[in-house]
Amino acid sequence: MKKLVLTLLLVAACGASAFAQKGMNGIGVNVPVSVGQGTTAFGIGVKYHYNISNYFRLEPSCEFLPIHSGGDDEEYDFPQLKAFLNANIFLASPSPARPYIVAGLGYVSYKTNKAHHSGINSYSVTDDGFDWNIGFGYDFRLNHSLSMQLEATGMNCISGGFSDNWGHSGNWTFIGRIGLTYNF
Repeated sequence: MKKLVLTLLLVAACGASAFAQKGMNGIGVNVPVSVGQGTTAFGIGVKYHYNISNYFRLEPSCEFLPIHSGGDDEEYDFPQLKAFLNANIFLASPSPARPYIVAGLGYVSYKTNKAHHSGINSYSVTDDGFDWNIGFGYDFRLNHSLSMQLEATGMNCISGGFSDNWGHSGNWTFIGRIGLTYNF
């Protein structure tokens, strides 16, 4: 009988703990601006927040950057697709505004147009690869259901077909984001 009562108490405690985590998930949008390698890109993204604790959050996200400017006459970028799994480590206890560290791994794919100065013999190749990013962010809780994020990260390719170089490319891209998340 003691084992049954103890088991029921443990189940009730676990259930109450899970119930207390309401508002720990969220879905939202990002507006990223990417600067690096002679180009600037602008786009939109979606993200999902899963708070494991008050200080640690997982954030899978996907971004599409169709608007580009810059580059040289030889080569320029077409739309980019980026997918990340970021970990957000909060530096302060829960409050309406608090900073966090962003660190994660991702995948990037984009088309590059290789063209000669005369425009003859141009061709497109798809470059893709895995990358990592690290940076800082700030989370603003607007109300119980909405929060806003500001992030600044640096991203570097570690493997893939970037510039026909399988391995560390050494090229950094800096990304600034503003996001809005609906928490449930």
